[in-house]
Amino acid sequence: MTVPHHNYPPQTSPASQQPATPAAPSETAPPSPAQVALLGVAIAVGLAMVGFVLINIPTAWRAIQSAAVSVSAQFFPAQDDKAKSTRQTEGSAALIVKTSSPVVQSGEPFTISWEHQPQRVGSYAISFPCRDGISVYLPDDLGVYAPAPCGAPLRVGGSSEKMVRVIVVSNGSVTYRDMSFAVTFYPEGENGGQTSGSTIVTVEYRADRSLTVPTQETLEQAEERAPSRSERAPQQGAQGSVSERREESVPSQTTNQRSSGSGSQQTAGTPQTSRYPLPPSSSGGTQPTGKANLVVRQIAVGYIDTANNTFIATTSPIAPDKRVAVKFEVKNEGGTTAPRWLFAAVLPTMPPHIFRSQLQQELNPGDRIEFVLAFDKVRADQDQVEVRINVDPENKVNESNEGDNMHSFFVPIRRN
Repeated sequence: MTVPHHNYPPQTSPASQQPATPAAPSETAPPSPAQVALLGVAIAVGLAMVGFVLINIPTAWRAIQSAAVSVSAQFFPAQDDKAKSTRQTEGSAALIVKTSSPVVQSGEPFTISWEHQPQRVGSYAISFPCRDGISVYLPDDLGVYAPAPCGAPLRVGGSSEKMVRVIVVSNGSVTYRDMSFAVTFYPEGENGGQTSGSTIVTVEYRADRSLTVPTQETLEQAEERAPSRSERAPQQGAQGSVSERREESVPSQTTNQRSSGSGSQQTAGTPQTSRYPLPPSSSGGTQPTGKANLVVRQIAVGYIDTANNTFIATTSPIAPDKRVAVKFEVKNEGGTTAPRWLFAAVLPTMPPHIFRSQLQQELNPGDRIEFVLAFDKVRADQDQVEVRINVDPENKVNESNEGDNMHSFFVPIRRN
């Protein structure tokens, strides 16, 4: 019986394997010069296509990403809304308010000054919003700093006054806090209306700094300079009234009374030193009540004029090749400061996109920010598209009402 023969490769164990013997040269004829040239062209074209893909796919991906969203914002402090009818711009030089430094240390005095033209007869008052964890101290007639109430105008002098010394103390819950101050002029009698100006200072908390600060002047100098109470009575302006600063003293190493008996006596010319308690985060003389409340409201829908990068409001259908935009505001209508926050937006792009903003600044009661949110690649298969805004989507801000944190815009679109 004949056994069929199969050419199987020899089976060898790993230990007995030997280096392969080079194969004998092929008997096939070498390629012609035309074949070699064609092969070279094919390889070159293939490498070029690979290079095109490697280079342009990331570029196209970046274009899709960068074309999605742009955001612009404008901040409006609460004082701007209250004084909108009487406040003039800096260019008209009505009432310009400045600080001695844009950044001040917690517990250290700084100067708030103002320029007012034209000069009129009346009085000036300073006011500031209630801020959680912030206390403000103003000097009394004797130059001793005392806690000042927030949210009400405090008289700081007559027509000749052009500055006031202030101390702001932070409880250190955050390193930097923005604090706004408004100065309002109250004319005497019916001599015109009120005029206001405002400024913002950043308060830096440093744990390594002492909160021991010298008073504005010595006791003897203050008594010689201080006018009588009748001279410093609050003036009734054309609108509203101005409160007198409180006379309560700050806990201090020395008091504003001369000691008697066996104790040491206060000597004229000796500087006094006052210590200021850190304000608690939930209570205190100048602390606000209630909670923050961030409210989002629609202002307009429209598109961006790419020629000059301006927002154009419209109620007409928008062409899908335009940069669709929505304008809205976020305002703190609560009774205390809203800490830093963000917002999210669901955008009707192709494909759909969820945008998350960067952290936004703290908002005092009454402060607001206007946003313009623009995006490309809007879907064009519907007569209108929906843009949904959600402020503080993770509920990190303690608010009195979470129900007004969301809003939906409906933007008319011209179908393709």
